[in-house]
Amino acid sequence: FPSHDNKLSLYNQSVLNGYPSISTSSTKFMSVNLNSISNTNSTVIVVNKRESSANFLYYLGITSTSLVANPLICGYVSPTQLRYTHYNDAINLSVPAYAGSAEEPAIIGHQFSTTSGKNLWRVYGGQQNSTSNATTNNQDISTGTGRIGRGNSGAGFAGQVYELIVYNRILSSAELSQIHTYLNVKYGISIPLSRHHFFTDAAFAND
Repeated sequence: FPSHDNKLSLYNQSVLNGYPSISTSSTKFMSVNLNSISNTNSTVIVVNKRESSANFLYYLGITSTSLVANPLICGYVSPTQLRYTHYNDAINLSVPAYAGSAEEPAIIGHQFSTTSGKNLWRVYGGQQNSTSNATTNNQDISTGTGRIGRGNSGAGFAGQVYELIVYNRILSSAELSQIHTYLNVKYGISIPLSRHHFFTDAAFAND
């Protein structure tokens, strides 16, 4: 479970569709135990909204003193590029530039397979962009402290974090559709029809 420690992130009530968020930065973040995804398959889904066009807006990471063996770093490496690093192997996803006050919340997914590599996707404005690679480098991340709102060093996420979902396995396409539909209904974030679990049901046609 997350803990605030002395780097207290700001808790905000009723921010997105009536649900709360935490405001994070390079100095305000939360510690979290991510041992369950150490040396194993994993699926990590984050709902957040950036509030800056700066580089290195990392919203999830493991503390590490080594830049050669970064166990886990997730975030915006530039205003137009999202990065998912696992054991010093990074995949990058091109994204639209930061939109200032018009920026919307995003659903960002990360999957690591010990046999097939990594997947990274971002759902934003009803559209999904994704990328993947076949690199299966893994590392024991239990030796470092997980952090929400900050990467492996001092680079933090200037924005709002609404939800973090972590599984120690690869989710099926149907399971991912269920999660995306849940986040769509909960937060009002538009998702592609291909990600909606009930896209053929007329009762959900306007969700």
